Amino acid sequence: MHLAKSRKTASSLPARNAEYWETLSSLFYRFLSVFSNFPWSTSSDE
Repeated sequence: MHLAKSRKTASSLPARNAEYWETLSSLFYRFLSVFSNFPWSTSSDE
């Protein structure tokens, strides 16, 4: 019984943090987009 309760709590944890990770990913990709738009970054790409 205790195992099932802790398992249920563990499975509800990711769903609760889904919004947090979504925001984190959004910020990460936004930073990546700005970072790749830097002149020295694009000049080394050419």
